[in-house]
Amino acid sequence: KEEWKERVQELGGEIYMYVPNNAFIVKMNWDSERAVKDLPFVRWVGLYQPAYKLMQEVKEFRGYIPAKVYLFPGGDVDTVAKRVSLIGEVEDIDTTMDPIIKCHIYAEYAWTLARIDDVYWVEYSYPMKFFNNVANYIIQSGVQNFRPLYNHGIHGEGQIIGNADSGIHVSHIAFADPSRSVQFTSPSNPQSPDLQHRKIVNYWTYADSSDSANIYYHGTHTAAVNAGEDNSQGTGTYNGQAYKAKISFQDIGGSWSLQVPSNLNTLFGWAYSDGARIHSDSWGSNTWGAYDGTAMQADQFMWNHKDMLIVFSNANSGPYAGSVGSPATAKNVLSLGAAVKNLNGDMQSYSSRGPTDDGRLKPTIYAPTDEVAARGGTTNQYWSQGGTSNSCPTAAGGAVLVRQYFAEGWYPTGVKTPQQGFNASAALIKAIIVNGAEEKFGSNAHSHNYNGMPYPNNDQGWGYMNLDNALYFRGDSRKLFIDDNTTGLNTGESVQYSVDIVSNNEPLEITLVWTDYPGTTGAATELVNNLDLKVVDPNGQTYYGNVFSTGSVHESTTGGNQDAKNVEENVLFKTPSPGGYQVTVTATNVPHGPQPFALVITGNITIKPDLVIKQKDVRGPEHVPMEGETVYINGTFHGYGEITQPVLFKVYLDGEEFQESSESFTLGPDRDFSIEWTGVQGTHTFRLVLDPDDVLEEADETNNQVEVTFWVNDIPRANLTADKLQVYTYEPVTFSGEDSQDSGGVTWYYFDFGDGVKSNWRTKPTVTHKYKDNGNYTVKLRVKDNMSVVSDWVSLDVEVLNRIPVANASASAYSIYTLIDVAFDASASSDMDGTISYLWDFGDNTTATGVTAVHNFTDNGNYTVTLTVTDDDGAVNSTSFTLEVLNRQPTVDFEVSDHYGNATTPFQFTSDAYDQDGYIVEYLWDFGDGNTS
Repeated sequence: KEEWKERVQELGGEIYMYVPNNAFIVKMNWDSERAVKDLPFVRWVGLYQPAYKLMQEVKEFRGYIPAKVYLFPGGDVDTVAKRVSLIGEVEDIDTTMDPIIKCHIYAEYAWTLARIDDVYWVEYSYPMKFFNNVANYIIQSGVQNFRPLYNHGIHGEGQIIGNADSGIHVSHIAFADPSRSVQFTSPSNPQSPDLQHRKIVNYWTYADSSDSANIYYHGTHTAAVNAGEDNSQGTGTYNGQAYKAKISFQDIGGSWSLQVPSNLNTLFGWAYSDGARIHSDSWGSNTWGAYDGTAMQADQFMWNHKDMLIVFSNANSGPYAGSVGSPATAKNVLSLGAAVKNLNGDMQSYSSRGPTDDGRLKPTIYAPTDEVAARGGTTNQYWSQGGTSNSCPTAAGGAVLVRQYFAEGWYPTGVKTPQQGFNASAALIKAIIVNGAEEKFGSNAHSHNYNGMPYPNNDQGWGYMNLDNALYFRGDSRKLFIDDNTTGLNTGESVQYSVDIVSNNEPLEITLVWTDYPGTTGAATELVNNLDLKVVDPNGQTYYGNVFSTGSVHESTTGGNQDAKNVEENVLFKTPSPGGYQVTVTATNVPHGPQPFALVITGNITIKPDLVIKQKDVRGPEHVPMEGETVYINGTFHGYGEITQPVLFKVYLDGEEFQESSESFTLGPDRDFSIEWTGVQGTHTFRLVLDPDDVLEEADETNNQVEVTFWVNDIPRANLTADKLQVYTYEPVTFSGEDSQDSGGVTWYYFDFGDGVKSNWRTKPTVTHKYKDNGNYTVKLRVKDNMSVVSDWVSLDVEVLNRIPVANASASAYSIYTLIDVAFDASASSDMDGTISYLWDFGDNTTATGVTAVHNFTDNGNYTVTLTVTDDDGAVNSTSFTLEVLNRQPTVDFEVSDHYGNATTPFQFTSDAYDQDGYIVEYLWDFGDGNTS
């Protein structure tokens, strides 16, 4: 189940390949392994052992062998290549998709590569080789000279076929355009296809740009069988099968050998880019039934390009059982056996037989060989070549005609109706070919039974190609019904069809084909997505696909088991009982879903009308729509059977009729619809009903309606408030979005404060912020609801005022004497929102600047000292204090003229007194004898 795979991935597992039954190769660490082991749907987890990674031939062979080493996605190519070099030689590394190392190694040491975690498969590289106008009526009708597709103007017009081969002799008249030369395109410098050339839209020069006599001009011959047109002959005798188609050619042939890209996805991609949707490949390797890397790559390309059918020769190693080569062992390709060119369906003995190693039926069908076609090395000669190399381009050309049939709208009316044309899937084209194929009893056509059944068998597969058995043209008694179901099924789902047989004059054949997910090399079973076909006849008997009788009449029989190996399942009644048949396609196990499929039913049938609208086919909006947005309900309904009357299609919205329309259904591809509506908030349900009044009698009346329910979201509305709108810098202000509104609830808030600071998304509706600078700020808010829908911005303005700086001054002393230096300090001043400047006024008509100052006073007294601070926004503040300046005492000193004398000796006294902060105004002498002066 897809949800199981998703759970493993959530736990860290990286899912690589599917290994039937019900196992995956998963890369994970030990923690993930422990968690995955505990999952209830996981039964076992174990290492992908090295022994699983080696092809049997690699284990058995000895000596120096050609090999390919396949790496897991993201594998370390350089490291693995170095390890390869230790036991051999690296020849080529292809990293187009998953890395592939082409090399030669000593087989005895291959186990050293298998032990590398990045390696998932080591295989013996078998060398590629080639597998070497009557055929057109054989594959078209099986009746001599009756070419119903040509008769209806279907010759390949508007189609491009891809062909990879040895080269084309482009000057041969089967290909040459007298007015235009061929465009040669290098893979390293690709060009758009030249659709003006009459035959070759691009010649891809991978190996070289010509054909070679050494390999018998192989590519010239196969391309001519595909679509060569010899206008000069006039009779059309030498025309190819789809001679009005054009060719995208890939040259993979050197002078003596094939040079095939290591990854076939690259090869087929070149042709696909040119518009080719059928690819013809008359080459391969003799792997004797093994599903190797090239087979996996063919399946890989078809899974990724479900509208491209790749056709391969089965190989020329017959008549032995299990001799089918690769890539013909791929599941999805149309593989071709070779018949003698006659109506008897005699089987060429050299044509390789099935089954594959895992027991699948091969070839798919067989077709005539020995076709006469263009001879390389000449401009106008033709010759015959045999081998499955010839049957492959014959069948591929026929597949082109089938594709044109659907593209031009021949289905369902049997008349060309371009408006009913569509691009058929590869599964549908293959289903038509399998359904039309006819069991033959020619020589060698019944030598190898399949699962004990004479038919289908491993000689002719589903039989000799016969397109007229399946394609319907007006007037044919054998009708055609198809379901090219591109939507697909997941595990447990099914589709049912009701078929009425009018008479038993035509066989009833029911064919199911699907293009499967690529298998895993080395797996016991290569089928990944298993669909099953079941038919219940008018008598209640049940028949399973691919269960055929062993008696003289080879047709479906009751009993047996449902097929779990092949991607083609068939039920055939050669003489069906008239009445109703119930056909069911069931998705028994689809690990990689959904799985598209094609169902083809032919016979003298009418398909009981059934109008079907499936839940998974209806798509509501891919995202949660917004109120007022245009909402589209898109989908597909199916109309099975002969529905010619108008059918009512009603749409209800929330129980009320919304619209109705009359849709005319006829047999054909699915029909798309689209409903347009302008969204209104809330939960709404659309109910879509086909044929609401049951006017049309249907096979199933219960599958006509579905409901689509979805939510339409409204845009949340933000609301912003603040606890104050005027604040000072660094003053906290609280903003709130609590009043924002949304019907589903507001879950996230995003604030932009306008100063370069943003809150980022937060779940709390309130937030507090402080502004560093004064100014006017616009604050914005937007909110997000539970659906992650974001509102518009709302805003408000906040005025942030400048804060007055703080003035703080101090002095080293507050009482001093004159002329004593005092240190003044303003470092305790501050400004929260800027910078400040300082001005000191000392009260004595002197000033100073700076955070500190030194000053002394010349006069005593009380002085008021003032500090004024100014911030960078001009705000001013000041502080003052008083200093007491004290008068200094004068210094007293004197001199005497003589220190000795008598009573008559005169002494002269001279004062040396002075005053530092003034002058002396009075002297008083005391001579010590009672006298003063």
